[in-house]
Amino acid sequence: MELILPPAKYDLVESWVFFGANPVPVLTIFAVYFILLKVGPMLMANRQPFKLTTTIRIYNIVQILGCAYFSSLSHLKFNYSPLKSIWKCETNDMYISSHEDVVEIYHLNWLFYWLRLIELLETMFFIMRKKQEQISFLHVYHHISTLFFLYIAYRYSAEVMDMFIIILNNDVHILMYIYYFLSSFRQLQPSLSKLKPIMTTIQIVQLVLIFGQCIAVRACGISNGIFSIAIFNVAVLLVFFGNFYYQSYMKKKAIKEGKSE
Repeated sequence: MELILPPAKYDLVESWVFFGANPVPVLTIFAVYFILLKVGPMLMANRQPFKLTTTIRIYNIVQILGCAYFSSLSHLKFNYSPLKSIWKCETNDMYISSHEDVVEIYHLNWLFYWLRLIELLETMFFIMRKKQEQISFLHVYHHISTLFFLYIAYRYSAEVMDMFIIILNNDVHILMYIYYFLSSFRQLQPSLSKLKPIMTTIQIVQLVLIFGQCIAVRACGISNGIFSIAIFNVAVLLVFFGNFYYQSYMKKKAIKEGKSE
């Protein structure tokens, strides 16, 4: 895989846990996660499920505030908008004018990585609440592949074009966690249930835009390794999210309409 990070940025990332040349910290997180996937349900087998309502609400608020902070700095300080940068070749000097800007952007990316890292807690919440049916292959693959791709992208790619994917995904997460937070209030659930297909549609549209971004910037000097990993991951997610939408909404609606005839 071609290393395209300039030395200054590479040195900055190299000193950070989870982004250094030693992949052990990342692999350890993955190993612990998969062990808990297996052991967690066994530990909960003879226990009553935890409610965790307040804990999950606090978690959702943390995610909303963290994503909003990331988004506001990205949009306001660096004047970066996915809408004006969609499917375009852009260079770092269009947004970065000093080494301080480089450091701040990487600190932002560090924040984004941690926000995605603590999303692994969602699987633990499902286990503790005995909601094992929520831990689908899509759920696990989405969390693990996101962390893996971010590790690869932050170490081996340092282009501002990567920010399109990160900021778009971050903004979608703001909507998602607002929805999750509101859904934790039982009196709002009947009204919010109508938004479920819309939230899934937003995620699918996001993936389509990211897929287009990967294709569009292929001619902008992106390495074959980064391109291959990115396009494969997005394609897999599109297939699984599309299948989830079909199984959860279209198929169930068709069955319901068939029974009513």
